[in-house]
Amino acid sequence: MSDDEIITRSDATGASLVPSSGRNPIEGWRVVLYYAFGMLAIATIGEVDDWTGPHLSLSLFYLVPISALAWRVGRTAGLSASVVAATAWYLADVADRVYPNGFYALWNGGVRLGVFLVVTVLLANLREALERERQLAALDPLTALPNRRAFFEAAQERLKSVRKQKLPIAIAFLDIDGFKGVNDHQGHASGDELLKEVAHSLRRVTRTRDLVARLGGDEFVVLLTEADAEVTDALIRRMDEALIEGARRGGWPVSFSIGRVVFDEVPADIDAMVHAADAQMYGLKRQRAALRSQPD
Repeated sequence: MSDDEIITRSDATGASLVPSSGRNPIEGWRVVLYYAFGMLAIATIGEVDDWTGPHLSLSLFYLVPISALAWRVGRTAGLSASVVAATAWYLADVADRVYPNGFYALWNGGVRLGVFLVVTVLLANLREALERERQLAALDPLTALPNRRAFFEAAQERLKSVRKQKLPIAIAFLDIDGFKGVNDHQGHASGDELLKEVAHSLRRVTRTRDLVARLGGDEFVVLLTEADAEVTDALIRRMDEALIEGARRGGWPVSFSIGRVVFDEVPADIDAMVHAADAQMYGLKRQRAALRSQPD
């Protein structure tokens, strides 16, 4: 496979690479199931409400399926359930109670609809706020890449998927040679800009299926899924070229050490992969140092 065949990533922040938890909004057939059970619950409550008559209020019970849909499926589902629940309550109410004025029934129905909608909006807003906090907690604040914890969680899930499909997988571990000198001589602000440039370069040249993260300090890692030795080597070349070009543009006197390991059989856990790539990177550093120390 040539370098031109490698699909580059278009995302700007890397936020989409953050691992999802089981509490994320659900998709696909599960949405249909939640809708079906939610609407069935509302219809059942409406029937019971009609059967018990005006002497027993069941308004609070409507909030259970409404809240479940708003929390698990999303705002739109909660709003839809609110309208259906308010309609069910209204039909049960007018069937069992004679109002001196039809406006009273509409008013009561409108008030209950308002309550249902307010609960839905509050729950949806809370859900979205919690999800934003979860996303932010999983990102490195400087580079907007997934942090160490987020990487290990997401990578472990990727390993399960790759193992089932029996696909090759590779990992690249890199650090910045001369990073301490940048901090010492150009200041920490310049060092931070260098780290952001590295993150940007890695995101730009890797594929959307790859997982890029900052482990801490000047250490970065890239998990390359569906990557054999040929694809991995092509990606490593792209990374190296992009990193060197970014450092040259920024005026940073640094180089990069990249250790990479390709696995035909997926290891049991991501720690073994990171350790192997880390060891290879430091092996390359030692070889380079040995060559520099040899007399001309």
